[in-house]
Amino acid sequence: MEAMKLLSLDPSSTMTGYAIMDEKANLVEAGLIKPRKAGDELWTRILTMSKSLITLIKEIEPTHCIVEVPIGKHRRLPAAMSGSLVKYGCAVGSLYLAAHLFCPHVYPVSTLWTGGKAKVRRAGAVAFRFPTYDPDKDKGLDMADAIGMGVWWLDQQAGRYAKRMLRKP
Repeated sequence: MEAMKLLSLDPSSTMTGYAIMDEKANLVEAGLIKPRKAGDELWTRILTMSKSLITLIKEIEPTHCIVEVPIGKHRRLPAAMSGSLVKYGCAVGSLYLAAHLFCPHVYPVSTLWTGGKAKVRRAGAVAFRFPTYDPDKDKGLDMADAIGMGVWWLDQQAGRYAKRMLRKP
C-alpha cells in the first residue's frame, strides 16, 4: 500500500501557503504559491496560482490534499470588507478545483481547525514543533497555517482510524 503524502493548502487571493507532510505528520516541505506580481489583476493572480498549484501537484504526487475553505455562516460584514470576501472566495474555489482535478483525494477543511487561536500563536506552535520552518520567509504566516492545518487533519484521521480499530467485529 502506498504511503500517504498530504498536501495542505491555506489559500488567499494574494498568495497561498502549502505544506507537504507524510502520514506521521513529518514536515517534508513548506512554501508559498505566489502570483508573478502582487499588483496583477485578481484573475491573473488567481490563474497564475492555480497553474502553479497544478505544477506542484504533478511534481509531488500527493495522495491526499486538504484546502481551507470558509464553511458555515459568517456575521454581516461591512460593505468595504464584502469585496475582499468575494476575492477570497474566488481564489479558494479556483485552487480547490485545481486540486480536485489533479489529486485523487481532496477534502475541504473548515476554519474551525484553528480552535479560535490567533494566527501568531498558531505560527509560534508550528515554529516550536518544526525547527525547519522559517517564519522570516512567511510574513503572512500562510505556510504556518498550512502546516498547522495538516497536523490537525492528520490527528483527526488518526483518531478516526483508532475508533474503527477499537470497534468489535
